[in-house]
Amino acid sequence: MIEAGDIVDEDRLVAGTAIRSDIGGKPGIRVLRTLSDAPRPDQSLRWGGMDAHLARLYLKTTPQSQMTQAGKLVPLPVRHPMETVFRDIDEPCDWPMIYPLDIISFELPRAAIQLWAEDANHRNFKGLVIPSGMTTADQVIQSFGTTFVQCLESPDPAPQLFVDFLLDGLCGYLVDRYAGRETILKRGGLAPWQERRAKEIIDQNLGARLSLRTLAEACRLSVTHFSRAFRETTGQTPHRWLVERRLQRSADLLKRTDLPLSEIALLCGFADHSHFTNSFTRAMRMAPAAYRRAMGRAAEDDFTYSAPTLRALMGARGGLAKDPDR
Repeated sequence: MIEAGDIVDEDRLVAGTAIRSDIGGKPGIRVLRTLSDAPRPDQSLRWGGMDAHLARLYLKTTPQSQMTQAGKLVPLPVRHPMETVFRDIDEPCDWPMIYPLDIISFELPRAAIQLWAEDANHRNFKGLVIPSGMTTADQVIQSFGTTFVQCLESPDPAPQLFVDFLLDGLCGYLVDRYAGRETILKRGGLAPWQERRAKEIIDQNLGARLSLRTLAEACRLSVTHFSRAFRETTGQTPHRWLVERRLQRSADLLKRTDLPLSEIALLCGFADHSHFTNSFTRAMRMAPAAYRRAMGRAAEDDFTYSAPTLRALMGARGGLAKDPDR
């Protein structure tokens, strides 16, 4: 019989901030990293107690052990790095922490997956068919997991559009792979007014956290339909479009203003000066300061705003207002 000891809720061992998306409605899908560098034999880790599947990607070897769920003893075999284990977590699970842990967990509420499938127009979807305890070396889940490791390790929050894009892709993969391929009605791209509205909202929120749901609701579409329609219309994901608009806006500010680089970084939605410099240099093959020197003085008649003038001209749209004298 397992001696449970003190119960530790899994949220107390989350490394960094858990990533969440409501692309399938609420409660949303959540991604977290559970990290414990040393054994805690007097404590048991608790998770579950919700109507959901849990997919756990192990990042290090975890020796054979056992846990309890709904009062029953459940033996757990050795887990190897990059193995994924699925489990129903309707009932809480208690797992004695006799070994160090490093695990990426995907909490997948059944209601969220069902709503995602309906938005994607999957016919007759009846839920994921995954036996509890199934172990697999799924390379696609491995790829999603390692990408989220980078997001979780970053000191700055991952852009919500990027998170939504990743989890939308994960949902699509899980529904196709673990519920059988369903017929999907093909839909076209965005209507002109929808494309215009989506791009306006992105431009107005370059410096803010923006979600797929905000864009989809403005276009009166489901999240899944909007994401695919935007890509079909523009050839890019919403997140990629956002990143390119941030770079374009920053290039414009470098050329037309004398704002400090740190202020341009914040205005354009970059986490800090370093993030801005690295992103800009990678995209433009030129550091921001060098770009400003090259472009700002390229022509004698080039128009430049001073920092005080720029701040006076910044409109509600979050960008440069038109100069009425130009």
